[in-house]
Parts: sequence; C-alpha cells; structure tokens
Amino acid sequence: NAGIFPPPDRRDAVRVAKKHLPAGAAVGKAPPGFLDSFMPDLDAGFPGLRVLHLDPLVLTVDDFLSAEECEALKDLTHSDTAFKVQSATFSQLTASARTSTTWYTYHTAVPTLVGRVAELTGIGPDCLEEPQLVR
Repeated sequence: NAGIFPPPDRRDAVRVAKKHLPAGAAVGKAPPGFLDSFMPDLDAGFPGLRVLHLDPLVLTVDDFLSAEECEALKDLTHSDTAFKVQSATFSQLTASARTSTTWYTYHTAVPTLVGRVAELTGIGPDCLEEPQLVR
C-alpha cells in the first residue's frame, strides 16, 4: 500500500506526484521528511493541521481562528489600522474584473493571528510579512 500519496510513475521524478486532496490528509500521511524540507520548524502536531496539496505545498488548519476572531479581522477592514491596496500587477481592464480586495495591517493590530502563525510555523513574528486580509 503506497498510502495516500502514491510514488511518481516516472523514474526520474524527485518529488511525490502532484496530488490534490480536497478533504485534506493528516500531516503524517505526507512522505517522510517532506514537510521538514519546506518548513523545518512546523508544528506537525498542531490541532487541525491538514495537507491539501503537495506540489505546491498547501496546508490548512481547521478552526485556526474562532468565529469571533474572524469577525474582528473583518472589522479591521473598516478601521484606520488596515490599509486597502490596489494591485499594480494587473492592467486596468483586468483589475475591473477582479473581485478580491486586499488590506494590509500591522502585527500589533492582530496579535492573536500573528501569535498563532508563529506557534504553528516556529517562525518569530519579526520574520513574518505584514498580515494581509483578503476578501
């Protein structure tokens, strides 16, 4: 039994074959050492942590924030502590069809989020990018 992540068919492949797992899989189902190669300080025992995709690596954490914490983040988009940005990446024509909006905020405005990310990743808050809220 090859497990949930089958080995690649090609002999020259150096990674596990791309695998999309909409429901996710336990972190322990990833190939040995795979997550360590990307995130050596990741807390693989973090409650709710699942692997959705291996290449590119996509992780999800169930109940990472409570409903109240999510509402507080959404409320920031109507305050002076979050800054709405317009992307210079897209042309005016493309930008008019986009449906997402991004706000940046300071670490100090979202201490719960930053603290939880640091706990999960093992990366100190001083090494994290500014938090982004996307709608």
